[in-house]
Amino acid sequence: MKKLWEQRDFKKVMLQKLTEGREIRPTTLERRVIEIIKKYNIPLEYTGDGSLWIGNPPMNPDFVYKDRKAVVEVFGDYWHTPDEEKKRMEFFQKYGYLCLVLWEHELKSQSDEQIAKRLEEFGCERSGF
Repeated sequence: MKKLWEQRDFKKVMLQKLTEGREIRPTTLERRVIEIIKKYNIPLEYTGDGSLWIGNPPMNPDFVYKDRKAVVEVFGDYWHTPDEEKKRMEFFQKYGYLCLVLWEHELKSQSDEQIAKRLEEFGCERSGF
């Protein structure tokens, strides 16, 4: 399968199909994170719309820091598992990206300020500040 993804035409067609088949984006949880990013001026960019693909076979992170190799994923409690979180983090790490996963229950139980602090600390951790 990896050999197929190395073929330019195959990769182009598959990425288009993956993007078309996705549900409406951004999700409600992702919109909450977008609001926090704007409110606290955090240098994260929404990429869950298929605008950034990493690796082979490629994965599309929800958010990426504009000036560092770090991504943020937003996981709904119903759709994702802790095992999936671990696999996702390992995948991005393989390509030099640090990954933070924000879970639905965290987004629902924490204030905007608490989430912003986690995002800022994660961003600073990756940049070495």
